[in-house]
Amino acid sequence: MPVRFSRGFTLIEMALVVIIIGVLMLPLVKTYDNYVISKREKTTKEHIDMVGDLLFRFLSNNGRFPCPANRATAPEAVNAGTEVCAGLPAVGACTPDGGICVVAGERDVDGVAGNDPVVIGALPYKTVSESVDTFYGKDDVADGWGNKLTYAVSMALINAYSDNMGAIRVIDEFGQDTAGIQSDALYVIVAAGRDRKGAFDIQGRQSVPCGNVLDARDNENCDADAVFTQALGQYETDAPTYYDDRVFTYITRSTNLWDYIDPGNPTDIRNTNPGNVGIGTNNPVVRLHVTDGGGASIRAPGKVRTDKICDGVGGNCFDTSTITGTPDA
Repeated sequence: MPVRFSRGFTLIEMALVVIIIGVLMLPLVKTYDNYVISKREKTTKEHIDMVGDLLFRFLSNNGRFPCPANRATAPEAVNAGTEVCAGLPAVGACTPDGGICVVAGERDVDGVAGNDPVVIGALPYKTVSESVDTFYGKDDVADGWGNKLTYAVSMALINAYSDNMGAIRVIDEFGQDTAGIQSDALYVIVAAGRDRKGAFDIQGRQSVPCGNVLDARDNENCDADAVFTQALGQYETDAPTYYDDRVFTYITRSTNLWDYIDPGNPTDIRNTNPGNVGIGTNNPVVRLHVTDGGGASIRAPGKVRTDKICDGVGGNCFDTSTITGTPDA
């Protein structure tokens, strides 16, 4: 009886089959990767939009924005997701774990002691949940890659709200101020994206440190200052222009020429006009320029504090409320 031998595949043939299968699978793998990225980007956008809504619901209930939470806090910690308003670091410093930083803002909003500070941390989801009476967890304030959203807010606004108290600058990828923002953004939300640079994960760990601003555009969003980049597009090829962050910023303009200095003390007001104020003249040349139309005038390039204003001989006085009026309650 003749003996028959069964012939198997050689190693070369097997290798060729593996290569062919790999080539055929490449488009499928790429399609799946794109699907995953798209899903994570969608999650990031949804969470940022939700956070913007939550912040203003908190504002409506409390008359201020929440203080940031510590980004370096683990989710099982008692104070996880809780705002930190007391014991903040000095301007130019961070907590030892880097979870909260206080930096100098980009403008002086109150006219006292230089530029006003900005506080940088995480979204205080527990504090906000309690205020709006709706549960939000740690995953709701993270981007699609599991990074905690960074929350930077002008310090004045965690005490009391005012339209004109923002001290954050936002620029585009070309280093120019974004439309409508003149170093007066109220707050900024940053999603670090897939490169994770400078971000803290849900466990409170920073796996990828922030780099130099000259090495990538999005490093501006994690370098502990009050300037943030909100690029018009994403750039994931050239290192110097690399940018994969998602940034949301908010700014508003007051329509009132007069505003309370302290909403809790409605007796002190200030003029919100950034230019000169003229009384009796259409061409004020200093911050406060008062004239009687006959040549006599008062010019105040700085501050003037008085209860009454009188003529040169001390008569014909009028109260300063004649000028300032009575603000609406």
